[in-house]
Amino acid sequence: MIKLSKKAMMNYMKVLNIIKQHKIEKPIKSVVIENKLSLAGATVREIVHYLRVDFHEPIGSKNGYFYARTMSELQHTINDLRSRQRKIHNAEKGLCAAFPPQEQTAMFETEKKKTVNISPYDIGEYNE
Repeated sequence: MIKLSKKAMMNYMKVLNIIKQHKIEKPIKSVVIENKLSLAGATVREIVHYLRVDFHEPIGSKNGYFYARTMSELQHTINDLRSRQRKIHNAEKGLCAAFPPQEQTAMFETEKKKTVNISPYDIGEYNE
C-alpha cells in the first residue's frame, strides 16, 4: 500500500466520497469538486488517477466523474483511455522518426540508465 500524508489521504477520501454520490446518469464535473475542496483541476485529475490505479476504485468519466456500478458503465472510460494511449504512442513514433535510427538507439540507451523518482502521493500539499 502506498504511503500518503494525512492531508493527502483526506483529499483522496473527500474526492472519492463526492464521486461515490454520482452515478453515470448524473456525473459530477471536475470544476464542482475543485470548488468544493479548493483543489486545482490538475490535483483532482491526479487524485482520480491514483484512486483508479492504486486503490482500484471504479471511477468512470463521461461528461464528469461517476462511481461505476457495473463493468459496462466503465466501457466508455476504458475506450477513451485506450484511444489516448494509441494517440500518445503515435506521437512518440512521429517524434522519433524525426531523427536517424542510430540517434534514436543512442537516446533510448541513455534513457534506460536514468531513473526518475516522482512521488505523486503528496497530492493536496500543493495548495498550501
